[in-house]
Amino acid sequence: MHLLPSLASVFAGDTINISTGLGLDDLLLALRMVGDLLTHVLRSGPDYGSEEGDDVSLEAMMIDPTFTFFQTQMLPKYSALLTGPDPLPQLALKILFTVLDHNVQFVSKVEDARLVRKIVSCLTSKNIHSGEQECSVHAARVLWCVLCWDQTSILKIHTYDVVHRLRKSTIVAHRTSASSCYEPLLACTESILLHGCDMVRSSAEGLSKGRQNGGGTSSNSITRPIEKLLKLKDVREYIRELLHLEYVEVLTSLISNPKGESAVACEEVQLRASQCLLLMGQFLGSEMYEILLSSSECLNNICDGLIGRYNTVGTGNNSNSGQERRTSRYDRNSININNNNKPHDISDRRIQTSMRTLQTFVFACDSSSNFCTMISKNKRLINVLEKCERSNDKRDLRTAVSGSWAGLSVSALAHVLNQKLRNVK
Repeated sequence: MHLLPSLASVFAGDTINISTGLGLDDLLLALRMVGDLLTHVLRSGPDYGSEEGDDVSLEAMMIDPTFTFFQTQMLPKYSALLTGPDPLPQLALKILFTVLDHNVQFVSKVEDARLVRKIVSCLTSKNIHSGEQECSVHAARVLWCVLCWDQTSILKIHTYDVVHRLRKSTIVAHRTSASSCYEPLLACTESILLHGCDMVRSSAEGLSKGRQNGGGTSSNSITRPIEKLLKLKDVREYIRELLHLEYVEVLTSLISNPKGESAVACEEVQLRASQCLLLMGQFLGSEMYEILLSSSECLNNICDGLIGRYNTVGTGNNSNSGQERRTSRYDRNSININNNNKPHDISDRRIQTSMRTLQTFVFACDSSSNFCTMISKNKRLINVLEKCERSNDKRDLRTAVSGSWAGLSVSALAHVLNQKLRNVK
């Protein structure tokens, strides 16, 4: 701990010019040493990030010398570090994630330093050697921490073009086989989509209450739903950035062939990809279903995912090699996507993935009979759906206990979907 202030002196004043080779080398060495020391000190110290007692956690953090050091000595330099030449931003983001992983309440300090926009812009960068675009797993994990903080304004983050950046990063990760990036990127995208769906529900509730009040409604009860709808319109335009065929194809490919740093990570990626598809359909409606159902590649990927829904999946190659996989708060949050899940029950995740995939089709059919026709024309998909319906596998017959498909199983939901398709025929 006594070494940290000495290392911080490297960042002080104008003694280092990061545009010069020698200055950059010194800075990189200092950053690596600070990162290693902070990781060691934080892992051996108390964990402030428990969901219970956040006020106590924040108060204790403010008197912890490690967090005090980072806030006073390191954080003021981050604006320059995140805009510096590679690999400065990536090293700085890796250190920042280490800090946020031990206390998500520290996001408030990141907000105060006005760093979120720069973090979003760091999701992709150009490789200094190849000149190709690459995705940053560190930026994605830091952004996920920001979105996990209960006081983060997602409306404000939308103005940073976050959806466009997430879409671009996911496609870049797919092109470069950066398997470690999928999990945090999809977690961030899912969080953004959930916020949008919550806005739809709250706006609908506000309008419904306004109508129930009849002609005697006050001006406030009328303007509030309108204000929400105006915000919702803006959010919809931001989220429409996801309406690109290549992005939807990437999501469906991760349902059929998920990539991650471990078997658990692969299942988590698969689950989140299916959830993103489901939420995109709920929020964007026919525009999303048109793209999904018009693509033979997307439908084939989904067929492969449903056919091999209980097959063992392997880990993908990681272009961000050399990074040690460890259990962090980020991992624990992503594993517990559903409170009813058992943290390491991979079968549960596969069942949920199948249910969400089938429900996406159900919602498409409910949206328009034209989508029923589009599904019916794909003979392979129809064959797969019929096999799901007739399945005697005990996992397919297991009834869900939560969510909008509570009381249904994979087989029962496939039956519901097939009935809709038969009625159209």
